[in-house]
Amino acid sequence: MHTDVVVRESSASIPWRATGFYGQPETEKRYISWQLLDTLKAQCDMPWIIFGDFNEIVHQSKKSGGQERDVKQMEGFRNCLGQCGLVDMGSVGQRFTWCNGRIGDQRTKLRLDRMVANEEWMSIPLPLLALSLKRRQLRKPVRKRFLFEAMWTRDDGCRDIIETAWDPLENSVVHFITDKLKKCQDHLQRWNWRVYGNVNKVLRQKQSKLQHLEASE
Repeated sequence: MHTDVVVRESSASIPWRATGFYGQPETEKRYISWQLLDTLKAQCDMPWIIFGDFNEIVHQSKKSGGQERDVKQMEGFRNCLGQCGLVDMGSVGQRFTWCNGRIGDQRTKLRLDRMVANEEWMSIPLPLLALSLKRRQLRKPVRKRFLFEAMWTRDDGCRDIIETAWDPLENSVVHFITDKLKKCQDHLQRWNWRVYGNVNKVLRQKQSKLQHLEASE
């Protein structure tokens, strides 16, 4: 499975080819993917980059846990890349891109996603880099949407906050429902900050630590 496009920034720039690729998930059909890459290569000689999930690794070092990968499977992938003149572009971040979600001895991780390119693509001025360096347009600040967090329901304090905000003994006012909703939202946000702190920041820190641990394996 693949998506193929030709990219040209302007009439003066060098056109190049980009292919999104998904390798055959079934081992016995993996050769079909390599045949497809050979066919795509024969179609033209443009600067070429391919990215996606190839469902295969090039070496045992790209796998952690589980049984050893079949040598012929990896060899078929390496041969295909060599015949097509494609070189791995490397990666930043997590060492592996797929995990079977299990724990202990049954946990398996693989680097199935990658970017590969030919020498012609690597030798042209990269428009992608130019695009990433463009200044972002200034935007007006948008007020964050209020989201009720499921974790709040496990804390008795959440119920107290809601009951206080919706106290039926308080005098009725115009726009009763909207006022109550606004009051409940404000109280929950202050309570959340006081009890849980900056949850998003803590989550990012935990994710970063997890990535570091996985990369060091």
